[in-house]
Amino acid sequence: MKKIFITLAALASYAFANAQDFKPTAGKLAFELNAASPFAASTPLSLPVYGFKARYLIADMFVGRLGLNWNLATTTTPKVLSNGIDNEDDKTSLSTFTVAPGIEKHFEGTERFSPYLGLIVPISFGSSETVTNSGVSATNRMQTTVKNANGFLSIGGSLLSGVDFYMFKNMYLGAEFGLSFTYMSQNDIETSYDVIGGPAISSSTQTGGSSFNITPAANASFRFGYWF
Repeated sequence: MKKIFITLAALASYAFANAQDFKPTAGKLAFELNAASPFAASTPLSLPVYGFKARYLIADMFVGRLGLNWNLATTTTPKVLSNGIDNEDDKTSLSTFTVAPGIEKHFEGTERFSPYLGLIVPISFGSSETVTNSGVSATNRMQTTVKNANGFLSIGGSLLSGVDFYMFKNMYLGAEFGLSFTYMSQNDIETSYDVIGGPAISSSTQTGGSSFNITPAANASFRFGYWF
């Protein structure tokens, strides 16, 4: 009977010791992938979704983080000119880049759950260009170029509340919610008209505007990461 109690005590001690090993220790570095939240607002001023994130455990309860996201979309549309023979492609491109440094304060939680509060400062840049063609033929046509119709600079601050769930040691899934404060400035819109084979015949610039917004938003609802 004594041996049984000793064995059970040893197993309990082993289980308890291993239960404490799910979470990382100070000095660990994590890499994380984020998927879009189905609850996130779709407006341009909502908190961006960060596709890649690095986290560094500064101390047992403090985590530094850096989120990055880059998107590039290009659309090409074939167009037949007035002579019915020549084709010239209309093109649209849009590029956005976001960097989001921040910090998290974690709380005790449980052996697998790690709740936290945090703050991030997302900075985003966007640019766009649209080229359209019109006219009779490839050698007798007008090309219109519009730059930065969707170009912008945004700077924000976001208060976060989230939780990490550790499936295995150092491997976790997470959810995060926040309230974001965003200032957005639209780039000046530049329009030029070119005769093919000649100089620009005219151009114009439209001054961009700015706005400030406070948006409650679900930031990446699905997150997967691992501490190294």
